[in-house]
Amino acid sequence: HEDKRVTTDYVGAKVELFIIVYYMRSILKNEVSVSQTHYRTTEEWAEVLGENVRQLRLLRNLDQRVVAERSGVALNAVKRLESGQNTTTTTLISVLRTLGRPEWLEFLCPVPGINPLYAAKLKEPRKRIYSKRQRSKPHE
Repeated sequence: HEDKRVTTDYVGAKVELFIIVYYMRSILKNEVSVSQTHYRTTEEWAEVLGENVRQLRLLRNLDQRVVAERSGVALNAVKRLESGQNTTTTTLISVLRTLGRPEWLEFLCPVPGINPLYAAKLKEPRKRIYSKRQRSKPHE
């Protein structure tokens, strides 16, 4: 049984690598522009994310019901996630863990960087946003 899982993981990794190479080639051929991804709507991003989760589930040869049970979420939550409909962050995290891809979350929430020149000016990390106070008019 373990040998079958290793083979499945290997094949899944090869397919994922193929998808990445295909996407990069399409960028290089100017079929898809990197800047186009910045102009996707929220709904379009949800559909792309859902489709990628669906493809990963199919690579793992799992049906939605099994993913839902292993993730501890409702079947309808998995269906909504894959179809790009409104879902929760908890559902996304649980499903990605079940599918063996929690590292996808690293791409969704990278550590914010700071310009080193600006960091040198700061004495300690900011904890609040400061705005200028508006002066009140003197009473006459």
